Amino acid sequence: MKVAIIHDYIKEYGGAERVLEALHEIYPKAPVFTSVYLPSYLGPRRERFKNWDIRTSWLQYIPFKAKLISPIRLFAPSAFRSFDFSGFDLVISHTTRFAKSIITKPETKHICYIHTPPRFLWNFSGEKSNPLLKPLQVFDKVSSKRVDFWIAGSGNCKARLKDIYNVDSKVLYPFVDTEKFNP
Repeated sequence: MKVAIIHDYIKEYGGAERVLEALHEIYPKAPVFTSVYLPSYLGPRRERFKNWDIRTSWLQYIPFKAKLISPIRLFAPSAFRSFDFSGFDLVISHTTRFAKSIITKPETKHICYIHTPPRFLWNFSGEKSNPLLKPLQVFDKVSSKRVDFWIAGSGNCKARLKDIYNVDSKVLYPFVDTEKFNP
């Protein structure tokens, strides 16, 4: 079975990148498709990614991309839709933004492991809706229909997926090393 992993962007080493590492550990031969990869921002942890097959989108070639991560997210749907997954049997998108907006052939299974729908689109903090984001909200809902199976990173995420996309999901809490929390 040929597997691909899709991740929003690799610019820092946080919780999402730890989950990405765990996914890559399960499928070590799977290429990782991402909008932007900035290894110099990963510090000493960049070594963990150096032997991976990381494939970036056209956003990788934008000047000053490291400073523009927030604004270029508006172009991420187009970047993810530009990838070709025709040679894969399974794609796993790992996302809080638009990695799930990929396009696959009907016979390719798409699993989305999501920690939250895009916060800036769905106003989770109670701020007023921005009418300029309405086209992206429509796109986000349409692209959610291409996912075959949803995995939510929490019960809260599961509820948001049901509310926003009207989809059912299974909860799989992120992989955490609990040993360092034991007294």
